[in-house]
This record gives sequence, C-alpha cells and structure tokens, in this order.
Amino acid sequence: MTAPNGGRPKAWPLSSGCRHGSGPWGSSRPLQLDFRGGTSADWDAWAEPVDAVPEFTERIQGSGGDLVRYAGPGGLAVLRHRGRGEVRLLALDDVLAEWAEVVRDKGDADLPLRLPGLGVYPVQSRGSWVIETERERP
Repeated sequence: MTAPNGGRPKAWPLSSGCRHGSGPWGSSRPLQLDFRGGTSADWDAWAEPVDAVPEFTERIQGSGGDLVRYAGPGGLAVLRHRGRGEVRLLALDDVLAEWAEVVRDKGDADLPLRLPGLGVYPVQSRGSWVIETERERP
C-alpha cells in the first residue's frame, strides 16, 4: 500500500475474491478508507509476490511499520527500537496469517528474542528499529 502522503509502499498481504487487470497479480486498485471520527483517505493497493518483501539474514533496519523476510536459521536476535509508542514483532505462518507475537514493548528498547526461523515478520512501530541476529554461544 502507498500512504496518502506518498510514503514507501508496504507489502502487506491483501485478500480479494477477484483479480483485476493483466498479469499474474492484477493491477493497482484504488481504495477509499474511512477512519473513526469521519476522516477518510485515498490509497492504492496491489498484490506483490513475497519476493518483493525486504529480506535479511543478519541485519535489517527501518522506521515505522513494515514487513520483512528472514532467510536465516532459527536463533537469537535483538530488536532495537528508538521512539515513542509500542513496538511489536509478529511471526506469520505459511499462509501469511498471524502465528505468534515474537516480542512487544514500548519506547526506547533493546529486546532480545528468538527468531523461529525462515519466515515473514511484520514490524509494528512508530519509531526507528533494527533487527540483528546474534551468534549463539557454545
């Protein structure tokens, strides 16, 4: 999705009962989103293959919410968050449904965690964040 302010596209999974446009993924579809309080915004949404999601094995960083793909083995890692508000890292299952909450906290935090392994992980954050894998100690 592209935010109304022209922000970076997000590769969040969307489901729809139909396909529009040409090509395997269809074309961009305009959406009208209505928010509580009577506010609305125009968005464009499209489907992309999972390969379009940023991938990492040792380190990845970002700001705000994003979807990342971990391509390494299960093991120890740390999520460093700088900013106000909550930060969450979720693990998705094979059909991209929420499987587990890996870690959650608020504000500036260095959160040790265990990545279950290969997979797609949504990061929910209002601040900047870094996920780094750590070597296991013998």
